[in-house]
Amino acid sequence: MWPVRDLGAFLHGEWRLSRRIHDLRLAQRGWLEGRASVTAAATDLRLEESGRLVFGGHVSDASQHYRIVLGDGGAQVFRADGSHFHDLDLSSGWAGILHRCGDDMYRGRYRALNRDAYRVAWRVTGPRKNYRMTSLYTRVVSQPP
Repeated sequence: MWPVRDLGAFLHGEWRLSRRIHDLRLAQRGWLEGRASVTAAATDLRLEESGRLVFGGHVSDASQHYRIVLGDGGAQVFRADGSHFHDLDLSSGWAGILHRCGDDMYRGRYRALNRDAYRVAWRVTGPRKNYRMTSLYTRVVSQPP
């Protein structure tokens, strides 16, 4: 784990995104290969993900957008619709997330691997969901030490 002293500076930039998905309910695996971009937007950050999704027999372009509001010692992450998703603090190099969305439970773990890489793992369960998803973000241009 790599402690993150400035979350905004750490997240800001262009990232390669490699995501693996295992849907236990459907007994299918998939992946997404693409990019993530974190840019400054007014008083917060905007995370935009895009890539090519392959899941079972389905192949398509996929995208997702988040707003990250920085605060003292961490941030709040909001979905594209403006709803609060979770808080995030990587000052210790990792963060555990627990989020309930209706009947679904999202258990997540962020881990800063070094100044140029981090991993996010989700385990999602609920009446209609049962999957694991792991995303590796690798900075496109390395930050100076």
